[in-house]
Amino acid sequence: MARDRAEAVEKREAQASALARAAVSEAQNVSLRINDQRSRSAQEAGGVGTFELIVASSMMQVSAEFCRLYGVAVAPLYSAATFEALVLPEDANVRSRDASREDGSAALDVEYRIHRADDGELRWIARRASFARDEHGTVVGMFGTVRDVTERRKVQDALHASEALARENVQRVQLALAAGAIIGTWNWDIPSDRFTIDEAFAQAFGLDPALGRKGIPLAQIVATVHPDDKRGLSTAITTAILRGGAYAHQYRVRRTDGRYYWIEANGRVDRAEDGTPLSFPGVLLDIEERRTAQAALTASENRLRALMTAGAQSVYRMSPDWQEMRQLDGRGFLADTVVPSVHWLDLYIDPPDRPEVMAAIDDAIRRKGTFELEHRMRRADGSFGWMLSRAVPLFEEHGEIAEWFGAASDVTARRTAEARQAALVEMGDQLRDLGTVPTIVHAAAGIVARVLGATRAGYGLVDVARETVEIPSDWCAPGITSVAGLHDFRDYGSYIEDLRRGAAVLIGDVERDPRTQNSVAMLLAIGVRTLINVPVMERGRLVGIGFIHSDRPHALSAEELAFVRAVADRIQVAVARVQAEAQQVLLNGELSHRLKNTLSMVQGIASQTLRSVPDQAPVQAFTQRLVALSQAHDVLLQDSWTSAPMRAVVDRVLAVQAPLERFRIDGPNLSLAPQATLSLSMLLHELTTNAVKYGALSTEAGTISVAWRVEDDDDRTAVLTWRERGGPPAQAPTRRGFGTRLIQFGLVGTRDTRLSYSSLGFDAEFRAPSSEVVAS
Repeated sequence: MARDRAEAVEKREAQASALARAAVSEAQNVSLRINDQRSRSAQEAGGVGTFELIVASSMMQVSAEFCRLYGVAVAPLYSAATFEALVLPEDANVRSRDASREDGSAALDVEYRIHRADDGELRWIARRASFARDEHGTVVGMFGTVRDVTERRKVQDALHASEALARENVQRVQLALAAGAIIGTWNWDIPSDRFTIDEAFAQAFGLDPALGRKGIPLAQIVATVHPDDKRGLSTAITTAILRGGAYAHQYRVRRTDGRYYWIEANGRVDRAEDGTPLSFPGVLLDIEERRTAQAALTASENRLRALMTAGAQSVYRMSPDWQEMRQLDGRGFLADTVVPSVHWLDLYIDPPDRPEVMAAIDDAIRRKGTFELEHRMRRADGSFGWMLSRAVPLFEEHGEIAEWFGAASDVTARRTAEARQAALVEMGDQLRDLGTVPTIVHAAAGIVARVLGATRAGYGLVDVARETVEIPSDWCAPGITSVAGLHDFRDYGSYIEDLRRGAAVLIGDVERDPRTQNSVAMLLAIGVRTLINVPVMERGRLVGIGFIHSDRPHALSAEELAFVRAVADRIQVAVARVQAEAQQVLLNGELSHRLKNTLSMVQGIASQTLRSVPDQAPVQAFTQRLVALSQAHDVLLQDSWTSAPMRAVVDRVLAVQAPLERFRIDGPNLSLAPQATLSLSMLLHELTTNAVKYGALSTEAGTISVAWRVEDDDDRTAVLTWRERGGPPAQAPTRRGFGTRLIQFGLVGTRDTRLSYSSLGFDAEFRAPSSEVVAS
């Protein structure tokens, strides 16, 4: 019997040692998970500001985000002392590292506290900076980034406290084991129900040691057990007797101070050759400290889980190779089940996303690092939504992964909002370049249908009086027929009055809505089960509708309606632009026709009136000036009289007098204001006429250089130059006629004119304020 007791003690000591290793391993797991959370909290911090310090002046160029972090007014330039004054005095030694690192270090990473200038709030700032040096290696500046890490520091402090508590509890367990956690031995003679115990056992249970040595009934021992644990203890003892062999059970007992403590009883049931149970020897182990430590570790793990899984729809554990998943909280899945890998992938992951998910899992296993990925996942109702899945490895004592702890959060709302915003941006880019109503409607309808998963989408022009809608074009999914053409509203329901009031029509199921119940056959025939009509109003009048169709019932959200309304507004603006441009082309054509008729009439009147004048040269000059004026008006009409391309004006006017090959034309692409267009046309006409009569164009070898530029002086001056070469020597005019005065007036009548007559030819320079020449 003594040998049996020794074997039992030796076995229990080995078990105690294993318990110590397990406790240490659990503490390491918590530490690793805390470090992982700390790293991810730092990565999720946002709000990055930039700065550049000029050493010579101690001035800093800062971004708007930099100013916001420090709580100062947004300005591009500040003295460095402004921000140094906001740093806490006890952190000034951290900031002083800036100077000490000027010995060649490539970068500087520091964290310090500030009191914001506007509200005095204490914030943690992380600065990362690099030094700039001149060719001699002298530091001339520092540049880098700052960001607010206050929330990360708070989480970090809380996790440090949790980590310290876990370490303390593990140390207490180890000390208890080292001091000898075995608190007593027993032997129960089963046939006689005689329970003998040693003095330590008697003290643990508050019993008389003398009685214990003589033997007491088992019931007297069980009387000291906590009421909540008695049934479990009875079941464990009965099972051990029936089964035989080793026995181990944990329960609470009342000790001499009247309090309940946790103990672990370890023993073995010995049998006779015929299988009759004879004796039940064993030892007691005090596990109060270990249970306390385990509770602390569990609380720490729960805090970590809360930090990691806030808002999660599912919490789970995975085997080291991810081949088995155990769901701990399945608010999107089946709770408390174990699912093999092939099954959970097939059940939950959208097939197009499976390769990416598996690649991310393999990478996390290889790195023994955090898994994080957004992918589409099947919900409990069978629909697919976007999920953000995260998992961290839990390590064994020797550094191997014991399992993975993870969570999945539904991010469908965010992803959908991002998709809608991206669709609106894409639509704006496309509609800007389209020039017909059908192409505009088709492009916009395709984008909105893709985002909402519709089967048909489009835009219609409404005739309220006739209660009809004209659909120029629509987008249709494969297998869905187009409804382009003219339609009567009353054929498809009784909701025209809603649209007239400016109210959107949302019908989730045409078979159930009273407005469409009488038109179900017509709607189903064209594949409409869900219907959205968004009215487009103009000065209180219905002018168009944006429509979305689906061949399946669909519960419509407020966000979807707002998106469709925004799309309809953009379509209306684009359609109005196209219609206005078409109307403007028509008006310009009519205006051009009337203007030409008027100038022709003026020219005819002049010819008839001045026909008897002996000298016809002035009459011809007058006629040519009318032609130049007509050319200028033609160019202006191309851009609705708002501006005219300068090169087009120059080419039009010069080509009337001579081939453009005789001219060298150079200058930037400027748009002329209407007054400047007319002034330039008349000026170029007079210069060209004089060149044909007296200058470079009077000979076959002569050429003319025409150039213009804008000088960036105080007033931004427009400059036009005219240079004639290859003709006869230039001579100043002997009399001042209309043409000479027109040239001297210069551009837009500024009279800022420089004229030069030399043996090489005639040169002229005309200057005017850019604001009077170039269209705004």
